[in-house]
Amino acid sequence: MAITISGTPAAVNATSITLPTHAVGNIIIICATAGADFSGPITAPAASGTVPAWVTLDHPGLINTSDMITAYFVATATNHTSGTWTNANAIAAIVLAGQASSPIGGHAATVAASNATTATAPAITMTKTDGTSFLLAFFGLYNVTAWDAAPSGYTTQASFAWGGMSIRANSKNTTTSDGSTSQGSVVSAANNAGAQIEIMASVPRPARPLILSQAVSRASLY
Repeated sequence: MAITISGTPAAVNATSITLPTHAVGNIIIICATAGADFSGPITAPAASGTVPAWVTLDHPGLINTSDMITAYFVATATNHTSGTWTNANAIAAIVLAGQASSPIGGHAATVAASNATTATAPAITMTKTDGTSFLLAFFGLYNVTAWDAAPSGYTTQASFAWGGMSIRANSKNTTTSDGSTSQGSVVSAANNAGAQIEIMASVPRPARPLILSQAVSRASLY
């Protein structure tokens, strides 16, 4: 079963985000990032009410004044909310359908405090290289007012740019290989962060072979 996008992916400069439309069983993936104008490391919200029990994928840790965290949850309701990601400057969220029961393959994140006009998501070791996985890359750059177009082979899914820590989410158009990927900005930038996540697709159950007794029984009907 191919992975598909549910709802419209979203990105905001805030500590919470309205999650895209989701159904029970969809996987919700979220990324929060922060730059030079925040007061501490990002903290994921605790499960409460409509806020789910987010499963952290990568949180490389605070470097100087930069931070990034990625997490996911398989929806158990249709009204989940993001909760407040304390100290986040920007958040992006995407909802997917058709993922495997154990959906997460390779994943990694990195944070850098050096000035740069590009953010780089690190290479990952993919679990599936047959083209069935959905590969998602998140980027954070501080002091960006506009992003470049997505690099060749990628599609922008959600994007927000402002004077603080901006965020971008790209998906890879073919997922038969891994490798680092970078996202540039139109204007000068500073602190940067990046993450990649492989979401594996559900594998259809093979058809059960028709055993002889079934064949004979069906033949006797005609």
